[in-house]
Amino acid sequence: MAQIIKNRHDYSISPLFTKYDNFIFNEESKKKRKRSVKIFILLVLSICLCLFMYEQRLVKIPFFYYIWIPIIFVIMLKDNINRSITSMITYQDYIGRLNNDISFARGNSGEDQFEDALMNILKDNRIKVLTNLYLEGENIFFRQIDSVIIGLQNIYVVEVKKWKGLIVGKARDMDWRIYDKGYNDLRENPYQQNQKHVNDVRHLIKNNLPKNSKLINVVVNLERDAIFNIPDKYTKFIYDNWYDLLYRIRWEENKKGNLITSEIQKTIINTLLSNHNKLLHAFESNKNKWILEQYNLFQDYLTFNMKIEEKLL
Repeated sequence: MAQIIKNRHDYSISPLFTKYDNFIFNEESKKKRKRSVKIFILLVLSICLCLFMYEQRLVKIPFFYYIWIPIIFVIMLKDNINRSITSMITYQDYIGRLNNDISFARGNSGEDQFEDALMNILKDNRIKVLTNLYLEGENIFFRQIDSVIIGLQNIYVVEVKKWKGLIVGKARDMDWRIYDKGYNDLRENPYQQNQKHVNDVRHLIKNNLPKNSKLINVVVNLERDAIFNIPDKYTKFIYDNWYDLLYRIRWEENKKGNLITSEIQKTIINTLLSNHNKLLHAFESNKNKWILEQYNLFQDYLTFNMKIEEKLL
């Protein structure tokens, strides 16, 4: 079966993220324990002082008033114990908070289903698959490629959708209209959207792609209760079910003569993953600058990012 080099849940962090995050987490844990010990010692001392003052009647007030100081330290201790330990933030954590809605969850579910189907139909283990790859986008947001299938003949850049209803449009249109249970809506044409991904991938691997190999724009909808009314879909790789798409890819890849050798595949995979990691590292450096600077790690993190960029030049 096809070999998944990177699945959806791999590499959502740059290579050194875990090392630095673990170091910071351990140091913050030590600080928290030290604070707890200090507060506990102060609590014990305050209790002893209150008992001594009450017994000696140094201050002639009711005992109830003596216990306010220990109560304050008890509250401080409880607050310190319950306080979460500071750690570094990942890109997926950040995006997950912004997209904590049903549509985001449905999208993830669809991509998981496609990955399972891909493994079942593409039987040749020489076919390599990368999923959930990041490309440079606008501001701090990346463009995400759902899947890149690196075959022996061609490379397929796949956009996965999970839309319901009747989808109407043409490959060249900017928007497609969706009709579903009496409601209709305009959505961005995923074929045109994915063409940007295709262009970005071509820019990254143009020196490694064999002359006769194609970089193919693929759109597939996984929702069974949907129909693509796209007149030119048969001349494009636009499918309203994964079954037809994956058998089409299998047929294409069974042609004689391997244009994309294992060495070329390896180079392309390394290029795409290096770019993916470089983007994640830049985001992590920016978002976690304040905590990295507390431990004098920020320059080390930036230096590693520069090494990644040098490898891409």
